[in-house]
Amino acid sequence: MDQLDVNLFDAWHRVTRELRKNPREAAKRRKGSLRPTLARPLRSWSLTLRADDKRIAAGAVVRYMRWPGTPDGPLCAVEAVTLTANDVRRFCRPIVIPWPGVSIDEAARRCGVNRATIHQWAKRGRVVMDYYACNPASARQANPNHRLAAKRVWTRRPIDPSGDVICGPWGQMRQALPDRISRFWQQTLLRSHRPTTPGAYIRFFACPRCRRWMKNVYWPMPVWTIAQAMGLQIQESRMASAALWSKGFICRHCAGLIYESVERRSRPSPGRHVDVWDRFVQRVSGGMLRGREVARPQSAM
Repeated sequence: MDQLDVNLFDAWHRVTRELRKNPREAAKRRKGSLRPTLARPLRSWSLTLRADDKRIAAGAVVRYMRWPGTPDGPLCAVEAVTLTANDVRRFCRPIVIPWPGVSIDEAARRCGVNRATIHQWAKRGRVVMDYYACNPASARQANPNHRLAAKRVWTRRPIDPSGDVICGPWGQMRQALPDRISRFWQQTLLRSHRPTTPGAYIRFFACPRCRRWMKNVYWPMPVWTIAQAMGLQIQESRMASAALWSKGFICRHCAGLIYESVERRSRPSPGRHVDVWDRFVQRVSGGMLRGREVARPQSAM
């Protein structure tokens, strides 16, 4: 467990002992966790699948189409991509690259992205890129086009190849979402591509519900609360006790996702302040804890 998990469990044991003496306050907190904002599915607790993920193999072409809004554009192939539970675990599982790291090409292959994306992640701090000087004479003799500095990529913490989520302060409970899928699960998605520049294109998935073409599709899941992690059978909030919102991947519009980054950037109205840390603590505790009762790590939000 990381420091965030330790702080949450310590606060849980301390506060639940106090709430046993005050059942009215405990019932009030559980009722407050049923608010619509806290009951909506979270982006950070949703499995994300990128249509541009290079690890997804091409499927069988079912038809050809012209991209919506471009009646005179080129024909685009629509392929059927069949996913299994093992595929989702492989594509959505957190990726860890230990020190001293791997080459840029190897890191891009593991994450299903290109070299330019690895450089962008290095600028944002998601991955660490080290430069190692080499012997110019021996390097040039072996390969005339060899550069004088070798680049190695590694990670300080698990990263989410589908978004900057797992490297955030959400603890380790978030990283086990791919393991919650039944091994008999299977889904077929339609994928196509839209040409951007000559020789380049962007891939899109078709939402199984609304048929929108989206770059990413999501599988929203209820937050795995502290009580569930401890194996406690208690009445929790609607978000914690409900079944999965969907049986597979859908678009963000159909899922009704709420993004913590949007909450963090929201402007507080007069008399109302959005405390993202307090909302996070309420969600992962089933409404039993408040943000002021949990020690906030330095890396947290």
